[in-house]
Amino acid sequence: MNAEPREISEEMLSGRADFEHGMPLFPLVSILLILLNVAAFSWEAWCGLGLKAAAATEFLAAAGAKKTALIWGGEWWRLASYSFLHGSPGHLIGNMAALYVLGMGCEHAFGRARTLAIYVWTGIGAGVVSCLRPEISVGASGAVFGLLGALGTALHRHRDRLEVRDKRTAFVLIAWAIYSVVMGAVDPWTDNLAHAGGLLLGVTAGLKTDLRLLQPEDERPVWTADLARTAGLTAAALAYAGWFFLPALAGLASLQR
Repeated sequence: MNAEPREISEEMLSGRADFEHGMPLFPLVSILLILLNVAAFSWEAWCGLGLKAAAATEFLAAAGAKKTALIWGGEWWRLASYSFLHGSPGHLIGNMAALYVLGMGCEHAFGRARTLAIYVWTGIGAGVVSCLRPEISVGASGAVFGLLGALGTALHRHRDRLEVRDKRTAFVLIAWAIYSVVMGAVDPWTDNLAHAGGLLLGVTAGLKTDLRLLQPEDERPVWTADLARTAGLTAAALAYAGWFFLPALAGLASLQR
């Protein structure tokens, strides 16, 4: 018996792959990062994050915020810890919502391990760029801007091979980026230098990172190998963050005495 003839779609004729097809609703790495950020903010609240700006600034500085003088003085761990801290519930919610949306796209496009590597790389790099200003800053937005730069650049590079059907997500992310830039101008703990640094490093990553999505099925890493790499990178990131948070705990202890 002859098989039913396949219907020829416009996508098949154009040779462009549907970017949204198969995108995960629960991006594992991004959800783990969100949980880490929520846990860190819960820890801030439990330790007594003050509502007044002066008290909050002192608290965040002791907790591990980016402060240029302290980093140049040898407290390099702050380049990791600052991105897990947030100054308010709204600051946290905005960054985590953007991380979830971008995480879906990045894990679908690059794979989990590469997404985690981009997040860590751009977060630390954004902190380095932020050291051009002396004030303290906190927040994951530098790393989230890194994911935005990487995904946007990769999609632009491969625009002749990928079809993005739902443009609403792009408008949401643009709105978040504009909001973050405005907050960087008015919020004492938000830093547009970190935003710019993360974005530029993300663009670099997007230019250099291959899209897993465009690899032939038989050449893609099997899910067990991808999971093993992700677990290894996650464990390393947790150990890295945990090691650098030890001085922050000591700083908080001295602050409360």
